[in-house]
Amino acid sequence: MLSFGLRYENQDNISSNLNFAPRVGFAWAPGPSSRQHPSKTTIRGGFGIFYDRVSENLTLTANRLNGTNQQQYIVTDPAVLNSFPNVPSIATITSFATPNTIYQLEKNLEAPYTMQSALSIERALPHNFTMSVTYSHSRTVHLLRIRAINAPLPGTFVPALPNSGVRPLGTTIIFSNMNRAGGSFKTSSS
Repeated sequence: MLSFGLRYENQDNISSNLNFAPRVGFAWAPGPSSRQHPSKTTIRGGFGIFYDRVSENLTLTANRLNGTNQQQYIVTDPAVLNSFPNVPSIATITSFATPNTIYQLEKNLEAPYTMQSALSIERALPHNFTMSVTYSHSRTVHLLRIRAINAPLPGTFVPALPNSGVRPLGTTIIFSNMNRAGGSFKTSSS
């Protein structure tokens, strides 16, 4: 038996649009078989691409913490604090502005996806026992991560000079690769 599938994934919060996810699977029982004498060995396998969603929470956080939409002020001057209930001027409050943490999504962000494959051999044994051996492989690319894009390169930052240091913007592709093998031995009662 052979089975094919194709899925298309799309999101409006990222610009990754060509997200086709093909899938294929098979099951084969080698040798002669009939209803009275089914094949004792079955070979199964499959491959598929599976996309992960880029959470809207990431997009909303980037919109909120873009350095403009949300500001933070910490007032420590007792004269300003003791002027309550009078509201201090904008110029007074602005002098207490704290540095913002800015979140941004990469402009060419691609949806993470996993390529999975598996191959399994199952054998029927006497007394309703079965034995199987399975190999599975999984590789994920374009994993999401938070990166301090303003972190200075090592050796270029001087703590006494807060704005010192070379702060490059770079791009890396992250991937995960996993292989796994396993087996099972089970019995069933009729």
